[in-house]
Amino acid sequence: MAGTACDLRWERLFASGSCGKICNKLIFIALRLKIDSERLLIFLLEPNGIGATLKRDREKWDQRYSEEQGPPFSPDPWLVEHANLLESGRCLDLACGRGGNSLFVAERGYSVHAIDISLAALLELQNEANRRNLDVQSIVMDLDYCSLPVESYDLVLVFYFFDPRLMDAIRACLKPRGLIIYATYNHRHTSVRPGFNPAYLVPPSGLVPYFPDFEILLSEPYAGESGNITRMLGRKRHE
Repeated sequence: MAGTACDLRWERLFASGSCGKICNKLIFIALRLKIDSERLLIFLLEPNGIGATLKRDREKWDQRYSEEQGPPFSPDPWLVEHANLLESGRCLDLACGRGGNSLFVAERGYSVHAIDISLAALLELQNEANRRNLDVQSIVMDLDYCSLPVESYDLVLVFYFFDPRLMDAIRACLKPRGLIIYATYNHRHTSVRPGFNPAYLVPPSGLVPYFPDFEILLSEPYAGESGNITRMLGRKRHE
Protein backbone atom coordinates (compact mmCIF):
# COMPACT_ATOMS: atom_id res chain seq x y z
CA MET A 1 0.00 0.00 0.00
CA ALA A 2 1.07 3.56 -0.66
CA GLY A 3 2.09 5.92 2.09
CA THR A 4 3.80 3.44 4.40
CA ALA A 5 6.51 4.43 6.80
CA CYS A 6 8.54 2.60 9.41
CA ASP A 7 7.28 2.69 12.97
CA LEU A 8 9.04 0.63 15.62
CA ARG A 9 7.12 1.66 18.73
CA TRP A 10 5.62 -1.82 19.12
CA GLU A 11 9.01 -3.43 18.58
CA ARG A 12 10.48 -1.24 21.30
CA LEU A 13 7.65 -2.19 23.66
CA PHE A 14 8.41 -5.87 23.19
CA ALA A 15 12.17 -5.46 23.30
CA SER A 16 12.46 -3.22 26.36
CA GLY A 17 13.02 -4.25 29.94
CA SER A 18 11.90 -7.74 30.86
CA CYS A 19 10.00 -8.25 27.61
CA GLY A 20 12.94 -9.93 25.90
CA LYS A 21 13.11 -10.48 22.17
CA ILE A 22 9.93 -10.03 20.22
CA CYS A 23 10.66 -12.91 17.90
CA ASN A 24 13.38 -15.49 17.62
CA LYS A 25 15.21 -15.81 14.30
CA LEU A 26 12.57 -13.93 12.35
CA ILE A 27 12.81 -11.39 9.62
CA PHE A 28 10.79 -8.62 11.30
CA ILE A 29 9.32 -5.64 9.48
CA ALA A 30 6.93 -3.16 11.09
CA LEU A 31 4.97 -0.93 8.75
CA ARG A 32 2.47 1.78 9.58
CA LEU A 33 -0.39 1.87 7.09
CA LYS A 34 -1.97 5.17 6.21
CA ILE A 35 -5.75 4.79 6.40
CA ASP A 36 -8.19 7.24 8.04
CA SER A 37 -5.49 8.08 10.55
CA GLU A 38 -2.14 6.44 10.93
CA ARG A 39 -2.66 3.87 13.66
CA LEU A 40 -2.55 0.44 12.08
CA LEU A 41 0.66 -1.48 12.62
CA ILE A 42 1.24 -4.36 10.24
CA PHE A 43 3.77 -6.98 11.23
CA LEU A 44 5.04 -8.94 8.27
CA LEU A 45 6.55 -11.98 9.90
CA GLU A 46 8.28 -14.03 7.25
CA PRO A 47 10.60 -16.55 8.89
CA ASN A 48 12.68 -18.47 6.40
CA GLY A 49 10.67 -21.30 4.88
CA ILE A 50 7.27 -20.53 6.44
CA GLY A 51 6.24 -17.31 4.70
CA ALA A 52 3.83 -19.22 2.47
CA THR A 53 2.19 -20.83 5.50
CA LEU A 54 1.62 -17.45 7.12
CA LYS A 55 0.15 -16.11 3.91
CA ARG A 56 -2.29 -19.04 3.67
CA ASP A 57 -3.37 -18.55 7.28
CA ARG A 58 -4.00 -14.85 6.72
CA GLU A 59 -5.99 -15.53 3.56
CA LYS A 60 -8.09 -18.21 5.29
CA TRP A 61 -9.13 -15.86 8.08
CA ASP A 62 -9.62 -12.91 5.72
CA GLN A 63 -12.09 -15.06 3.79
CA ARG A 64 -13.87 -16.23 6.93
CA TYR A 65 -14.38 -12.73 8.28
CA SER A 66 -15.53 -11.43 4.90
CA GLU A 67 -18.32 -14.05 4.95
CA GLU A 68 -19.33 -13.44 8.57
CA GLN A 69 -22.93 -12.38 9.09
CA GLY A 70 -24.47 -10.05 11.66
CA PRO A 71 -23.41 -6.70 13.14
CA PRO A 72 -19.65 -6.44 12.60
CA PHE A 73 -18.67 -4.70 15.83
CA SER A 74 -20.89 -6.32 18.46
CA PRO A 75 -19.11 -7.20 21.71
CA ASP A 76 -19.52 -10.66 23.17
CA PRO A 77 -22.55 -10.75 25.49
CA TRP A 78 -20.50 -12.37 28.27
CA LEU A 79 -18.07 -9.46 28.21
CA VAL A 80 -20.97 -7.00 28.35
CA GLU A 81 -22.46 -8.95 31.26
CA HIS A 82 -19.27 -8.44 33.28
CA ALA A 83 -18.56 -4.86 32.25
CA ASN A 84 -18.74 -3.85 35.92
CA LEU A 85 -15.27 -5.38 36.35
CA LEU A 86 -13.71 -3.07 33.78
CA GLU A 87 -11.60 -0.18 35.04
CA SER A 88 -9.01 1.44 32.76
CA GLY A 89 -5.43 0.98 31.60
CA ARG A 90 -3.82 -1.05 28.84
CA CYS A 91 -5.73 -3.95 27.27
CA LEU A 92 -4.65 -6.79 25.01
CA ASP A 93 -7.40 -8.30 22.85
CA LEU A 94 -5.92 -11.56 21.61
CA ALA A 95 -7.19 -13.03 18.33
CA CYS A 96 -9.61 -10.12 18.28
CA GLY A 97 -11.26 -10.82 14.92
CA ARG A 98 -13.40 -7.89 13.81
CA GLY A 99 -12.84 -6.22 17.14
CA GLY A 100 -16.22 -5.72 18.80
CA ASN A 101 -14.66 -6.44 22.18
CA SER A 102 -11.77 -4.05 21.52
CA LEU A 103 -14.16 -1.20 20.74
CA PHE A 104 -16.31 -2.01 23.76
CA VAL A 105 -13.46 -1.76 26.27
CA ALA A 106 -11.86 1.22 24.50
CA GLU A 107 -15.12 3.10 24.97
CA ARG A 108 -14.70 2.40 28.69
CA GLY A 109 -11.29 3.98 28.95
CA TYR A 110 -8.79 1.33 27.89
CA SER A 111 -5.89 1.76 25.51
CA VAL A 112 -6.19 -1.37 23.39
CA HIS A 113 -3.71 -3.49 21.44
CA ALA A 114 -5.88 -5.62 19.15
CA ILE A 115 -4.02 -8.60 17.66
CA ASP A 116 -5.19 -10.90 14.90
CA ILE A 117 -3.80 -12.63 11.84
CA SER A 118 -6.47 -11.21 9.53
CA LEU A 119 -5.55 -7.96 7.82
CA ALA A 120 -9.08 -7.62 6.41
CA ALA A 121 -10.68 -7.79 9.86
CA LEU A 122 -8.22 -5.35 11.39
CA LEU A 123 -8.65 -2.80 8.62
CA GLU A 124 -12.37 -2.77 9.41
CA LEU A 125 -11.68 -2.50 13.11
CA GLN A 126 -9.14 0.28 12.81
CA ASN A 127 -11.29 2.40 10.54
CA GLU A 128 -14.18 2.06 13.00
CA ALA A 129 -11.96 2.86 15.99
CA ASN A 130 -10.65 5.93 14.19
CA ARG A 131 -14.18 7.01 13.31
CA ARG A 132 -15.12 6.80 16.99
CA ASN A 133 -11.83 8.41 18.05
CA LEU A 134 -10.94 5.46 20.27
CA ASP A 135 -7.47 4.45 21.44
CA VAL A 136 -7.12 1.16 19.55
CA GLN A 137 -3.96 0.01 17.82
CA SER A 138 -4.49 -2.96 15.52
CA ILE A 139 -1.62 -5.36 14.96
CA VAL A 140 -1.48 -8.12 12.37
CA MET A 141 0.54 -10.86 13.98
CA ASP A 142 0.74 -14.64 14.02
CA LEU A 143 1.10 -15.71 17.63
CA ASP A 144 2.81 -18.94 16.60
CA TYR A 145 5.93 -16.91 15.84
CA CYS A 146 5.89 -14.01 18.32
CA SER A 147 6.18 -13.53 22.04
CA LEU A 148 4.06 -11.26 24.22
CA PRO A 149 5.50 -8.60 26.52
CA VAL A 150 5.73 -9.54 30.20
CA GLU A 151 3.54 -7.77 32.80
CA SER A 152 2.37 -5.13 30.33
CA TYR A 153 -1.44 -5.28 30.45
CA ASP A 154 -4.15 -4.47 32.97
CA LEU A 155 -6.74 -6.45 31.02
CA VAL A 156 -6.47 -9.40 28.63
CA LEU A 157 -9.41 -10.53 26.52
CA VAL A 158 -9.37 -13.95 24.86
CA PHE A 159 -12.52 -15.02 23.04
CA TYR A 160 -12.72 -18.18 20.96
CA PHE A 161 -9.01 -18.79 20.76
CA PHE A 162 -7.13 -21.52 22.59
CA ASP A 163 -3.62 -22.84 22.11
CA PRO A 164 -2.08 -24.63 25.10
CA ARG A 165 1.39 -23.64 23.92
CA LEU A 166 0.58 -19.97 24.52
CA MET A 167 -1.04 -20.17 27.93
CA ASP A 168 2.15 -19.36 29.86
CA ALA A 169 2.69 -16.26 27.72
CA ILE A 170 -0.93 -15.14 28.16
CA ARG A 171 -0.64 -15.50 31.93
CA ALA A 172 2.71 -13.69 32.03
CA CYS A 173 1.66 -10.68 29.96
CA LEU A 174 -0.77 -9.48 32.65
CA LYS A 175 0.38 -7.08 35.32
CA PRO A 176 -0.14 -8.05 38.96
CA ARG A 177 -3.84 -7.51 39.78
CA GLY A 178 -4.55 -7.59 36.05
CA LEU A 179 -7.83 -9.11 34.88
CA ILE A 180 -8.36 -11.84 32.29
CA ILE A 181 -11.72 -12.48 30.65
CA TYR A 182 -11.61 -15.74 28.72
CA ALA A 183 -14.28 -17.64 26.78
CA THR A 184 -13.61 -20.31 24.19
CA TYR A 185 -14.68 -23.70 22.89
CA ASN A 186 -14.01 -26.85 24.88
CA HIS A 187 -13.62 -30.54 24.03
CA ARG A 188 -17.41 -30.98 23.65
CA HIS A 189 -17.32 -28.71 20.60
CA THR A 190 -16.53 -31.66 18.35
CA SER A 191 -20.15 -32.76 18.82
CA VAL A 192 -21.19 -29.45 17.27
CA ARG A 193 -18.40 -29.22 14.69
CA PRO A 194 -16.95 -32.71 14.14
CA GLY A 195 -14.09 -31.43 11.99
CA PHE A 196 -12.75 -28.98 14.58
CA ASN A 197 -9.13 -29.64 15.53
CA PRO A 198 -9.22 -30.95 19.14
CA ALA A 199 -5.75 -29.54 19.80
CA TYR A 200 -7.37 -26.09 19.94
CA LEU A 201 -10.17 -27.02 22.34
CA VAL A 202 -10.06 -26.64 26.12
CA PRO A 203 -9.54 -30.10 27.69
CA PRO A 204 -11.88 -31.61 30.31
CA SER A 205 -9.74 -30.11 33.11
CA GLY A 206 -10.84 -26.65 31.96
CA LEU A 207 -9.06 -23.28 31.89
CA VAL A 208 -8.44 -22.88 35.62
CA PRO A 209 -5.36 -25.16 35.82
CA TYR A 210 -3.58 -22.89 33.32
CA PHE A 211 -3.83 -19.98 35.79
CA PRO A 212 -2.49 -21.31 39.13
CA ASP A 213 -1.33 -17.88 40.31
CA PHE A 214 -4.72 -16.23 39.70
CA GLU A 215 -7.68 -15.52 41.91
CA ILE A 216 -10.52 -17.17 40.00
CA LEU A 217 -13.52 -14.86 40.11
CA LEU A 218 -15.78 -17.06 38.03
CA SER A 219 -15.40 -20.41 36.27
CA GLU A 220 -18.00 -21.92 33.94
CA PRO A 221 -16.57 -25.18 32.53
CA TYR A 222 -19.56 -26.02 30.35
CA ALA A 223 -21.50 -22.97 29.21
CA GLY A 224 -23.71 -22.47 26.17
CA GLU A 225 -26.65 -24.50 24.94
CA SER A 226 -24.44 -27.45 24.03
CA GLY A 227 -22.05 -27.10 26.97
CA ASN A 228 -19.27 -26.57 24.44
CA ILE A 229 -17.97 -23.26 25.80
CA THR A 230 -15.63 -22.77 28.75
CA ARG A 231 -15.51 -19.36 30.43
CA MET A 232 -13.35 -17.91 33.16
CA LEU A 233 -12.74 -14.61 34.92
CA GLY A 234 -9.50 -14.30 36.86
CA ARG A 235 -7.25 -11.73 38.50
CA LYS A 236 -3.49 -12.14 38.72
CA ARG A 237 -2.21 -12.22 42.29
CA HIS A 238 0.77 -10.24 43.51
CA GLU A 239 3.79 -12.49 43.81
